[in-house]
Amino acid sequence: MALCHLGVRFPPQICFAAALPRVSRYSTISGSSASLTWSFESFCGVSRSTPHREFGRKRVGGLSKVRQAVVRAGMLEDVANTKIPTTSGDREILAFVAKPSKVNGKLPVVILVHEFYGLTPEICGKADAIAKEVGCIVIAPDTYRGESTRFIPKAIYLALGTPQKRVDADIDEVLAWASTLSDADTSRVGLVGFCYGGGKALAYSTKYKEAKATVVIYGKPILDSDLLKNIYGCVLGIFGDQDSQFPASMVTSFREALDKAEVQNTISIYKDQGHAFWTNMDQVLSDGPQRKAWIEVTSFLKDTLLVEDKHLNDSAKEAEETCTEGRISNLKPSDGVVIVDHGSRRAQSNEMLHLFVDLYKQKTGHPIVEAAHMELAEPSISHAFDRCVEQGAERVIICPYFFFPGRHWDRDIPALSAKAAEKHVDVPYVVTAPIGLHELMVQVLVDRMEYCLSRVAGNVEECDMCRGTGRCQQLAANLSQTTTSSAGA
Repeated sequence: MALCHLGVRFPPQICFAAALPRVSRYSTISGSSASLTWSFESFCGVSRSTPHREFGRKRVGGLSKVRQAVVRAGMLEDVANTKIPTTSGDREILAFVAKPSKVNGKLPVVILVHEFYGLTPEICGKADAIAKEVGCIVIAPDTYRGESTRFIPKAIYLALGTPQKRVDADIDEVLAWASTLSDADTSRVGLVGFCYGGGKALAYSTKYKEAKATVVIYGKPILDSDLLKNIYGCVLGIFGDQDSQFPASMVTSFREALDKAEVQNTISIYKDQGHAFWTNMDQVLSDGPQRKAWIEVTSFLKDTLLVEDKHLNDSAKEAEETCTEGRISNLKPSDGVVIVDHGSRRAQSNEMLHLFVDLYKQKTGHPIVEAAHMELAEPSISHAFDRCVEQGAERVIICPYFFFPGRHWDRDIPALSAKAAEKHVDVPYVVTAPIGLHELMVQVLVDRMEYCLSRVAGNVEECDMCRGTGRCQQLAANLSQTTTSSAGA
């Protein structure tokens, strides 16, 4: 036996769970023409004493009014402002698209996947706020393809009935459409999702390698480190320690799996917060966990998506010019230099930094130079700082071996450097700007491409980075196959 409400057939266990003795299920349904509060019992025309076997036989009194209110509350036309055509041309995807008030140049694109109620005004409010605060285009597609609801059983039905493959296909279509916009830069894509949407966004990021940022807000974690290795961008997770759906132990396992997969991540667990603790933007106005989560999410998106922004590049250039004035423009033999990279669990990746430090010493002749890893491997910044002082350094120059400014340069490395300097109060130090935009990097990139193509042609040996990986042979085989196919055509 199954019951039919609002055009949806629910299995008995879902309906019966809401009508068990001493359990009252209430929900508020709001529309432009109706607002009412009702109980599951009154909606279905049953009392708590109604035997389960007779549950489906009771006539539902007043169903038409409730049906109208629910349908009215879920009308996507009230919230969606864009119809996105699909490449096949056989359907359109409803979406809410938000942009900042002033658009200068191309903006990064953020795909915001709604929670399990569907595309609601609350999700649209979050999309609009993110667009204005971060300075990006936010697209919130309707992954339920024409439905949204305030009715929890129907929301469960919609969520369970929406497979990941279908969501992936819809996001693919949205990104294809975004690539046609004159003000969108789809080389800088972020994925954000709440609840149901958080899990969908995370799963999509394992397939879409171009995503630079993924934000999971109390969404379903992935605990398979092998699957997480397919994520090439950064991950931010926002969870509550009282979330019974995704408990803190599961979130900790999620963080460990990301670390094992070597995915750069920040996982925050908010104290005394349950599932879905951030439902709308009004909550951000007060100084509570929702506001802290809002600041964390928007800061993360800025750090990961705006690195190509001209303003940030200008800031990095200004910082570099500032650092090269006075103390650093004339490097002294008594200065200790610490060259620090991110660090990896792969020994060969860490070894590359040491090779670079050796090359730096050889080319510059500077006597005090140490390698350091920000995390995941030794030597640490603290250890490298100590080594410089032991060798007589009167000042320590900490140089991030990073291309662009971001959270690590802005926060992590300065904090670790300050901690390292606490043991050497008489030794001043400075953290320099990252490499940034430099014309010499163009020649470096050209040299790398030329060498790789020469290797494919069989004219040179494998480089240190590719030796033993088989990548050069694979590239040569692919190129040969492509050439043969072209000749045959």
